[in-house]
Parts: sequence; C-alpha cells; structure tokens
Amino acid sequence: MQRMWSPWRSKYIETFKKPKRQGKRSLFSLAARSRNDEKHLIVWRGKHCFIIMNRFPYNSGHLLIVPYRQVADVQLLSREELT
Repeated sequence: MQRMWSPWRSKYIETFKKPKRQGKRSLFSLAARSRNDEKHLIVWRGKHCFIIMNRFPYNSGHLLIVPYRQVADVQLLSREELT
C-alpha cells in the first residue's frame, strides 16, 4: 500500500481547534451557514449546493461541491443536488 505524504499540512492540523458544535453539524454546514464566504473559501452558492475551495489541495484547482442538505449516503441526495 502506498501512502500520500503531505508534511505541509501538519502545521495546519496542529493548530486546529475543535469548534463547539451543536448537534452533529459538519464543518461544511458551519461554513454554509456563515455569512463570511471569503473566510470559509466559498466561491459560489447555488440553490442546492455550494462550491468551496480546499485550503490544502493535493492538486491545483481542487474544489469541493457540497450539498446544503447533510445526508448519510450520497444515494440519498435528490436529482437536483446531484446535478
């Protein structure tokens, strides 16, 4: 088994503080509810999903497309959310 190694992430991980969460909200739902898109690296908001940049991407231009609705399985997303 080969492992990817990215030592530049250690500094970020070591400074991470767990946010006080209510319930089981993910970091994505916390970012989506925030009004500060620049701080959370949100580059686009749509009706069903939003696009957020990865602060420490493995590849240049890596973006995450995240549905607003939090589900346990990708198959539970609606057609609109998947599109």
